[in-house]
Amino acid sequence: MCYFRETGQLERLTTYLKSAIEKCPNREDLLLCLFLNYVQDGNFSAQQSTARILSQNFSSRDYVYWVIVSTLLQADSDPAMADRVYLPLAEKMLAREVENGKVETHVELQLYLELLLRLGKQSNVLELLNRKELIDRLNKLDYRFDYSQEILDLHVSLNEWESAFAAGSQMLKSDPDNWNAWKGLISVPLRHKSWDDACNSIIKLQDFTEDLVTQHPAARGPQLARLDLSASLLRRGWQSPSTSDLRGYLLQYFERFGSKFVCALDLAYLVPVLLCEREDQEELMDTLISDVESNQTPRSETKQIQRHVCCYQIARASSRKLSLEKLLSVYFSYVPERTETPTVNSDESAERPSESVDLHPADGFLLLILSYLVEAPRPPAMNPGVHQFSAALVAAHWTEHIGIMHATSNHHFRLRLCQLFLHHTLGCPDQSLHQTERLEVKQLLFVSLGHFVLNAGPLLTIWANSPQFNQQTDTCSPILSLYQRVHALAGTMVSESEECLVAAYRRRAYTKIREFTQFADRLRHADVFLLARMELVYWQLAVVPEDFDSLLEHLSAATKEVSLVEKRLCNIRDCRDCMVSPNFDPLTVANQTQADSFQCTVSWIRLRLIAVNSILHSARLVMSTVKMSDQLLENKDGAMTEKVKTDERGSDAQSQLESCLSRLTALKQDAHPIPDSALVNTLTLIESLVLPCEHLFTSPPQLPPTTFPSLYLHGPYYSVLSSGIRLVVGFHRLLSEGPEAFSEEDELGSLRSLQNPFSETSLCTSFPSPVQEAESYSSSPSSCHPAGVLLLMGAVYEVITLSCLFISVLRSMLRPRSHFRSQLHKRQRRKGGKASKGKVREEEAKVSQHNSDESSDSPVLKRLDSIGSRLLVASESLSSFANGMANVTDAWETWAKTFAATHFAELASAFCSQNLPTEFIEHYPNLVPTKSTQLLTEIASSFEKAFGRLSTGLRLKAANLNRMHSELAVYECVEGLSQCNLKNDQ
Repeated sequence: MCYFRETGQLERLTTYLKSAIEKCPNREDLLLCLFLNYVQDGNFSAQQSTARILSQNFSSRDYVYWVIVSTLLQADSDPAMADRVYLPLAEKMLAREVENGKVETHVELQLYLELLLRLGKQSNVLELLNRKELIDRLNKLDYRFDYSQEILDLHVSLNEWESAFAAGSQMLKSDPDNWNAWKGLISVPLRHKSWDDACNSIIKLQDFTEDLVTQHPAARGPQLARLDLSASLLRRGWQSPSTSDLRGYLLQYFERFGSKFVCALDLAYLVPVLLCEREDQEELMDTLISDVESNQTPRSETKQIQRHVCCYQIARASSRKLSLEKLLSVYFSYVPERTETPTVNSDESAERPSESVDLHPADGFLLLILSYLVEAPRPPAMNPGVHQFSAALVAAHWTEHIGIMHATSNHHFRLRLCQLFLHHTLGCPDQSLHQTERLEVKQLLFVSLGHFVLNAGPLLTIWANSPQFNQQTDTCSPILSLYQRVHALAGTMVSESEECLVAAYRRRAYTKIREFTQFADRLRHADVFLLARMELVYWQLAVVPEDFDSLLEHLSAATKEVSLVEKRLCNIRDCRDCMVSPNFDPLTVANQTQADSFQCTVSWIRLRLIAVNSILHSARLVMSTVKMSDQLLENKDGAMTEKVKTDERGSDAQSQLESCLSRLTALKQDAHPIPDSALVNTLTLIESLVLPCEHLFTSPPQLPPTTFPSLYLHGPYYSVLSSGIRLVVGFHRLLSEGPEAFSEEDELGSLRSLQNPFSETSLCTSFPSPVQEAESYSSSPSSCHPAGVLLLMGAVYEVITLSCLFISVLRSMLRPRSHFRSQLHKRQRRKGGKASKGKVREEEAKVSQHNSDESSDSPVLKRLDSIGSRLLVASESLSSFANGMANVTDAWETWAKTFAATHFAELASAFCSQNLPTEFIEHYPNLVPTKSTQLLTEIASSFEKAFGRLSTGLRLKAANLNRMHSELAVYECVEGLSQCNLKNDQ
């Protein structure tokens, strides 16, 4: 059993246990193992049946509650039957336990209370909690438990103001910082539709709040409740305190709690609500700023520094503009030691210096500085992408040089660097891995923070080495190792959560079982886990293989992964924590929501899934088609006109491919379109692939103007994928249904897409070349965002690999016919070599007879020869294009190796000069990186390796296409006509 469980073979384990129970039906241990196996498998119906057998045959009370809990879980899995069957059934069972006095623990009672709340029976719950003898008996048998908060919540849900106020006021008098009680009391009067209905309760609540503010001046709860209630009244247009009173409340709150980090989170977005007029907001900010700046000293105590940071955070949230020079001056005045480069030990690279603190209250200034930095205005003559790259370089340098080097354990700094290293910012996500190691991002944190490294896009294609390269160097690329690690965690974390679920059953934590079950289900469907799984499968099937033959060994494992992703994708969960590092941006309506970026990830996974399914079903169709071709060629006279009957496997694969095509079309219709200018102008497309400068740190994360799902679905990738599917399906239908089932026009159109996927774009002629050393990168007319270039090259590479793969699939389908023609030509050459000069006419007659035999081929065989000759042309054309793209990529690799660090330093220096006075830069020279700065050289090295991988991959694909061209050379006799047809109308 342990072997089956460890290897994930729960179905075999279930079968084994059922067989054992049939032989020994009274074995409690076997029934217990079967029940827990169903718990781990999430089969609620089966686990309820097993628990019922246990409760009927054995006397333990645990089994009764296992039946009840299993019934409740069935209600979650089947909402349609929940209110009619499952919940009433569980209620009846629990009510019997309570009425018979069998409830012995608070957990058992709380399970009943939760069930009644799910049924909407709040009055019944309140009645139970008011039964003093029941609560006293449980307190004596179990432990003392205070249900005051539960009673207050019930009064609030029942809209019983007087009872809620009596219960809540009693709680707040003993604990004025109980925010749950404050929220309940504030929510009740605000449910009224008019001021006249709510005025009495609101006035009573205001008086009570003022009394607590007076009695407990150091308590945060009453003052925050006063501000929150005032903001709610203003939103509804009801009577509220005057502007002067509100301004006084804000100043009083800041004076008391400004030294706490939470103060900025409390006030940042209350100020614009409480002070509606811009003049009032500016007056308040002037008062706060003048107060904190007047108390500023070079070595202020921690509380004063935090008050200063808090004031500036509130100012930013209120759209108050602060200059970079002022912020940097204040920052360096509190931490003057950060103006110098720290001493680094010889065995460490830019890590902990000899004297360093983990965290400093002044670190908040640097986070604000970074937020203002990316909002710096762009010079009119500068390309937007170059401006974004310049700002990101400076932000990364400041984060590392005047931040992390002095506060090595500040996770906010490291998360900022991870954001800057993303593929659509600086374009070097492999550099983020060092930061995650220092953050000790392990297991569960990958679920919530994985989006700082893993995102929708061809990351493995660009930043992962091929297996052949890994074998030669005995190393594995870091980004590939990360994906593999996350893939492994996807299994181990779910297993651990299932073990916790089993422990909850054993330890009678009945009220936690539902929560644990939902948590395990959330882990199974976590977005980062499904994304990592799908990317690895796609990379192994569509990018790494040299041709169709080499991917066959991965089909079995890929099929299992695809089946798992398909099963879980419909319930995918967004597990990202996008608020882990607040940046106090002003509220804007135009920003995208977290759901928008999540939908982009889902669309990307669906696209990858369709592509992988197309490859898997194409492989199945190849097997069927080869058999059909053999049957067709077995007719010696070559004049077979009857249709070849396909097998069930081939028919199923064909229908699955047609389904993939329809789902691909539907996915394209839902994707956001790309502007026409971006499709015909490569520079415009490059700039649209990177994130706008002002959104580098925006939370929730924003999307570039052109996302990868949009680029792929409205670009050449869609054309190649859909054309490849049509060709594979058409080839099969040609053999099984005849030439009329696959018209020559459809064949020509699809083959043109494989031969020249970029016919509708200007990529072939206008792909940018890198800026030369003598030119200024910031002012060169050909300058562009290097990360955008890398991303577009990665997309182009994936288009070429997919086209190459479909050509290889079609070549495999043609192999029986190719082999037949090859053998025929070999026999002809042997006969020609043996013929003597005196028998020339006799041999010419034989050749003529052979040509006559070929002309008597069936229409299907002639179409196969036509397809083969056109594939010959397509492979040659695509190989030429791949070599051309490799030359362009080589140029960018040379630039990254030779000039990139110099250009990066130039861009960073120009950005600093545009946004900081010359005197200030001279006073703090460490703000401007040089070409020898380690960060810039590491980024340049990352670009060099990435461009090198793409260049190597393109040349390998070109070589593979050349090998396919050699194999297809048997169709050269009809190449001229087919080439003419393929190039027609291009």
